[in-house]
Amino acid sequence: MKKSTLLLSSLALISSILSAESFNSSQIIIPQTLTTGYAVVPQDEAYYKHKMDDKEIEIIYTKENIKFAKHTAGMESLLHTDYEKFFDWELDETLYVGLISNSNQIANGFSTQYPNNRQINYIGGTSQVDYFANTSWLDVLLYHETAHNYQLNTKGSIVSRGLHSVLGNGSLMFPLPFIIPNSFENSFMLEGNAVLNESWHGSGGRLYSGRFKAMMLLQAKAGNITADRMYNKAIMFPYAGRYLLPNRWLL
Repeated sequence: MKKSTLLLSSLALISSILSAESFNSSQIIIPQTLTTGYAVVPQDEAYYKHKMDDKEIEIIYTKENIKFAKHTAGMESLLHTDYEKFFDWELDETLYVGLISNSNQIANGFSTQYPNNRQINYIGGTSQVDYFANTSWLDVLLYHETAHNYQLNTKGSIVSRGLHSVLGNGSLMFPLPFIIPNSFENSFMLEGNAVLNESWHGSGGRLYSGRFKAMMLLQAKAGNITADRMYNKAIMFPYAGRYLLPNRWLL
């Protein structure tokens, strides 16, 4: 029974692979199923890729997102130069930056190291610009998610680097913490660091949000900003938004 289930799961994953042809006649495959859920909807539009010459980055996009792909390529080239200095680390794998079609009804993005180093950005978050206190939805996603990619990909231990050279990033089903140790860090540090990094590029970010500044001051006045409440999930205000607070101290 277990073998049958594993076989069916494997067949389902294989059938969900999308092949995307780029304008320079190279190809890339994009798994539809990721650890954080679906990356793209079934029967989605065709995807293309652009491999950057100066960095190990590949931009994945649809025809309707070509202008955003060009903007992303320019942004990522400069961003990686800065992040390599700030994180004191060069990515050990190609970074895949996906700009997903409007067929996907999720206005957000995510970063993952499984099964490889990538970020997925959903186009269409115009209603979130005020929430992020930013002038560009795409820019704030690139700042935020690329910071995640660097923080998660960093391997300070020779053990982690050695295991990665042999085993890669591990697998979706059996992630190995010794290969990507930062992926098991608390969201207080992961999200707090990404919120901080989205906010120093001169175009806003939640560090400049009056809403979150007021929330932080009220939490501090009430004595609710404590180590146990920051590091542990609690069923209380601000719920999952607690990671928005530490970016001010990380500054």
